[in-house]
Amino acid sequence: MISMETKEQPKIHGLFGQNAIPVLDECLTVLKQRGSEYSDTWLLCQWFTMKAVAKSLGLELTQDQARKLTAAAFVDMKYYRLAGGYKEDSLVDLINYAANLIGEQK
Repeated sequence: MISMETKEQPKIHGLFGQNAIPVLDECLTVLKQRGSEYSDTWLLCQWFTMKAVAKSLGLELTQDQARKLTAAAFVDMKYYRLAGGYKEDSLVDLINYAANLIGEQK
């Protein structure tokens, strides 16, 4: 795994890697910035609305299930924002939201 925290970047061969690494660094910068701005809302949130809607559909969601479904919904939302046109910030957010979804599924 490539650590994005190191001062020295590993030698990346090929244009794909040369394009991707700076964007992944930007993703990490956004995560750090928003983490300090928002506190740990992902951990602390109770997902009341998600659970209430699920209950109205006859489903009972645990905290973990609500968090996983919310992660998936956020990825869908971020992806669909591209329907309004290319916006770099939406794609950077999409990478972070997708990474969070993968983490939730582990």
